[in-house]
Amino acid sequence: MSLELVVTTLKLIADQLDRMWIDREAFRESLYKAGFSAEQVQQISDEAQADPERQKQSRQAYAQMRASLEEAVKFAAIEVLSNNPPPPGESN
Repeated sequence: MSLELVVTTLKLIADQLDRMWIDREAFRESLYKAGFSAEQVQQISDEAQADPERQKQSRQAYAQMRASLEEAVKFAAIEVLSNNPPPPGESN
């Protein structure tokens, strides 16, 4: 069951990444149509990536997704360990 939760969480993350990529490409295309050069678009992107406030907002926006993945992985690991105890005389 826990492995299924990990897979489901990873699929949700992949779906979110797909949407983000599409949004990014649509935004870039809009900038090009508005007359921005490739260099200007890259500069806008570089500045946004380096902005500490945007980094903080990104961490906050995806904190739940990260926590869900960490929890799912932890439960999957516990499930695997509990289903496969060490041989007699050995410890985990």
